[in-house]
Amino acid sequence: MCVTRAFCQRPGYAPNATAVVHTTALRSPLTGEAVESAVLDDGIDGRSIEPLSRLIGVAMPLAASSYSYPLLGAFWTILEIFLWVLWIWVLIYVFIDIFRSRDLSGWAKALWFIFVLFIPLIGVLVYLIARGDSMHERAAQDARQEDREVRRYIQDAAGAPSTADQLTKLADLRDRGVITADEFEREKAKILA
Repeated sequence: MCVTRAFCQRPGYAPNATAVVHTTALRSPLTGEAVESAVLDDGIDGRSIEPLSRLIGVAMPLAASSYSYPLLGAFWTILEIFLWVLWIWVLIYVFIDIFRSRDLSGWAKALWFIFVLFIPLIGVLVYLIARGDSMHERAAQDARQEDREVRRYIQDAAGAPSTADQLTKLADLRDRGVITADEFEREKAKILA
C-alpha cells in the first residue's frame, strides 16, 4: 500500500509489505475528552513512519495532533523566567556591592566573592543579612558623589559668569524694582570683593 510518495520512497520499502495503522486513545489535558491518535507503521524496522493525519490529509483535533500547552503552564513559565531574571539581578547587585564597599579590605572582598560565587543562594542570603542595611547607604553615597561630579563638570564646561555679567544682572534687577538701591550696593560690594 503506497499512501504517499514519501512513504513509497522510504529506504527498505517493499511494495508487498503491509502497513499497519496504530491508534492510541488519549485524554485531552484541557478538556478531558477522549481523543484518538493514529500513526502509520510500515512494519519494516519497527518504527512509525509519520502521523496518519499528515499522510492521508485527514484533519485531527488540535489537542491530538500537537502538544497542548495549558494556560497555567504558560503563566508558570513566565513566573520562572521572571524569578531567574530577578535572581541574576540580585546576584550581580551583590557582586557590585562587594567591590564598591570601601569599608572591606581586599581579603574580605575576596572571601565574600568566593563565598557568593561557590554557594550562591546561601552566600547572597548571608551577605544581605550581614551587610544589607549598608548596601543602600553605599548606593546613595555613590549617587551623590556622581551628582556632584556631574554638576562640577557642567559648571566647568559652561564657565563661571564674569563679574560684568553679574553686575549687569544686578543692575537689571534694580531697574525693574526687584531689589532696592541698598541691596544693589551690598551685592555689588560682594561681587567686586
